[in-house]
Amino acid sequence: MIGENRPKIGTGGDFEPIPSGKYTLQVADVDVVTSAYKGVETDKFKFTFFVLDDVKFTVDEKEQTTRGRKLWSRFSMYLTPRSFLTGFIKVLDPSVLDMSVEAKENYNMDSLIGKQVTSLVDRKPSKDGTTIWNNVTSFEKCETELEGFTDLPGDPVVITKESSPASVPTEAPSDEVKPESADEFIDSLEKENDVMSEEEIKKEEEKLAKAKKRIADAKAKAAKK
Repeated sequence: MIGENRPKIGTGGDFEPIPSGKYTLQVADVDVVTSAYKGVETDKFKFTFFVLDDVKFTVDEKEQTTRGRKLWSRFSMYLTPRSFLTGFIKVLDPSVLDMSVEAKENYNMDSLIGKQVTSLVDRKPSKDGTTIWNNVTSFEKCETELEGFTDLPGDPVVITKESSPASVPTEAPSDEVKPESADEFIDSLEKENDVMSEEEIKKEEEKLAKAKKRIADAKAKAAKK
């Protein structure tokens, strides 16, 4: 039971984006989604956040609050020194920097659920100019935590090495932390290609596909016994 300490449930259509600014976000859930880009299917971690700040704003002469509003970010599954995912995780769990390759491959993303992070949020128009989206542009350590939600909605997905491993190739270090917007997925992929070349991404995706095939073959072989 969620009880009284829960976000307001929306029942209408499109939500008015919250005002641009710095917000405290709570990690509410993590999932794995698959999207196609240039004919190649890619698995990504999708993080759901709740806004904890109670900032009032007006829509159609009605007062609304930012508290309880949902935001999303997607990250490619690369736990490399310069990846977006590593930059995000190290804000919430700096121990990831000292982990072995095996430990990173088995990192439990569910351990981040409930943690708080400070983020810059802006308003970004869609490509056709008909819609405005909220876009999370950065993450940094939360110096002062706010009252969070004690019971988070949804059933968190347990991320395991067998089902959705994080890829851990070796790359040059970088401190860049640049989250991806769920609503601007293609744009974010293009931005990410500025950090990793298309050839590098293709090679890592091939490695990930081969690893999944080995796991699937092993499971099929075991099932026949």
